[in-house]
Amino acid sequence: MFNRDNNKYERIVTYYTWQGIFHHIAYQSYGGIAVTSWGCTPILYLVNKASKQLPMTGWFPYNVTSTPAFEMTCLHQFIVVLTSCINNIAIDTLVTGLIVTACCQLTILNYNISSIHCTVEKEHTILSDNFGIGTSTSEVYNKLYEDLKHCVKHSIMIFDFSKQIQNIFGTLIFFQLLVNCIIVCLIAFNISQVNLAY
Repeated sequence: MFNRDNNKYERIVTYYTWQGIFHHIAYQSYGGIAVTSWGCTPILYLVNKASKQLPMTGWFPYNVTSTPAFEMTCLHQFIVVLTSCINNIAIDTLVTGLIVTACCQLTILNYNISSIHCTVEKEHTILSDNFGIGTSTSEVYNKLYEDLKHCVKHSIMIFDFSKQIQNIFGTLIFFQLLVNCIIVCLIAFNISQVNLAY
């Protein structure tokens, strides 16, 4: 997308690709553990010889305490919540994947800027062996100017890409963070109101 010479930057691109994959797998694992723990609550009720309770209570047009209906409803709720969790995490990691792409491009830009001097010196040595000093100096400066111009264009593309990510996802992520903070506060309040009498 930003740079066509991918073989030159294979190590940088591979590193950031694995970073994105690691973040997705870690986040998906946390979600899977949470959904599995939540889905095990009916089993814990059955082990403790308590009444059959679904993970999510609600009105159902059938008796959910009877044997086949209870298991089918539990399985249905588990599959629905697991699918929703996977979908939500995939959307969240899309944003982080785009941010990792921008970070990768910034690292490539850093590499290109820091290697301009080395590239120009190498070409200056080759040119001075083949031509006169006067012509090689102007060619070296032209090459330096073209490389620097390419780096400036690359940085503008990266900043435009980052601005697009911010414009598209900034408000959504803010509201998601706000709602998550409210949920955590309400859960903490509910936990503080629980009366633990043993």
